[in-house]
Amino acid sequence: MPDAQLSAGAVYRALTTARTLAAALSDQAETDAEHADPVLLEALSAAQPELVSVRHLLDPSLIDDPGPSPHAVSTLGDAENTYLATISWWGPAVGDAHRKAALLGHIWEKDREDLRTGYDPYGRMVLHNPTTGALALERPQVLPSAPYPDNAEILATPGNMTAFVLLPDGRCDILPTDPRYGFDDITWGYGGTGPDVFAQALAFAVLPHPDPERPLTLNDRPEDVRTAMLELTEDGSQHDPFRIGVTTLRARAGADDAWADR
Repeated sequence: MPDAQLSAGAVYRALTTARTLAAALSDQAETDAEHADPVLLEALSAAQPELVSVRHLLDPSLIDDPGPSPHAVSTLGDAENTYLATISWWGPAVGDAHRKAALLGHIWEKDREDLRTGYDPYGRMVLHNPTTGALALERPQVLPSAPYPDNAEILATPGNMTAFVLLPDGRCDILPTDPRYGFDDITWGYGGTGPDVFAQALAFAVLPHPDPERPLTLNDRPEDVRTAMLELTEDGSQHDPFRIGVTTLRARAGADDAWADR
């Protein structure tokens, strides 16, 4: 590519193409489909880190979606049961063998009999054993496609380290965590890493961003917003379910028109 055309957007498109091709070839290899080319797959996989490096050199404020974070849920609370009610139980789809394998790594051997495979309204894979209650799901690490409405609710069950967003249209999203941090297990009710990750996730996915393509981190927010988010996740009991309306959360953060321009 000529230097004059080497922009952040051009590198991003090249990276997206490489990832798409690599994923397609990986799917074919997993399912023994025809035309899988291990040499090309290896070359594309090797090129990805270089593309990411160049892209961040051109525009270090851009972030990448690292893909879903497979996770097991230990207790089925209100949030999880609401989420399970939105799952379409079919699958796995052709080419999704690697996704199922990643989730199976979080399911005990004793829970694998009668295990069913499904997809949520956002295309994320879910494994569930209705007899034992075992549940594994793909947690997102990317901003929601549209801002959550004010009348949505955030709900989490103690011990599951995953929060859900109950939407007024009946869908149930999984609260994304900020991919720029090394941890993605959320907890609450004390001062520590889990509540800090939760505060970061809430600021990332629920609070507004002046430029959604360059989302603010919690540390980028004004000090009063950071304090409000940390107080929200550190207060209360870690043994009680966490539940808050999006309107209430945004009000506590001062996320109104005046704040959005600060």
